[in-house]
Amino acid sequence: MPSTNQIKEAIQRLANEGEEVYSIACKVKSVDGETCDCSPLNGDSDILEVSLVAGAGTQILITPVIGSTVFVSWLSKNIAFVSLFSDVKSIDLRGDANGGVPISGDIATRINIIESDINALKAVFSGWQPSLSQGLPPDGGITLKTAIAAWFGKTLIPTVKTQIESTTVKHG
Repeated sequence: MPSTNQIKEAIQRLANEGEEVYSIACKVKSVDGETCDCSPLNGDSDILEVSLVAGAGTQILITPVIGSTVFVSWLSKNIAFVSLFSDVKSIDLRGDANGGVPISGDIATRINIIESDINALKAVFSGWQPSLSQGLPPDGGITLKTAIAAWFGKTLIPTVKTQIESTTVKHG
């Protein structure tokens, strides 16, 4: 049976042959698609083409703000990626084909406007009584038309997509 040290050594060999995974704080110099160039805060040489995604076809792309601080981590001598972000420009979840993720507070506001409008209409109808006086002909709906006039005059403004979507978090 192998000893604890032998198991540890075997795991280190499998995990990049004993290379230590480490991270350093950097300033983002530029962003190009799924990579960025970074300048270490400790004064070391720039790190070029640092990956912002886990691999080709990755479903999540987090784009940092140029000039912000990120942590660059290494999986091996040749594979570096951004692991932490201080300021994010955008997040694309499975692409951006469906636009921004809905903002719940803005959607709730728009729904409340519609619900209030429907409730106002319900109030008009629930309070309306047909005009049927003894011996007089019906009023032809004039009473209802008068009661509903105030509600009818208030037009709802259609919701525009940009009113309810995030510009920084998008999904596909």
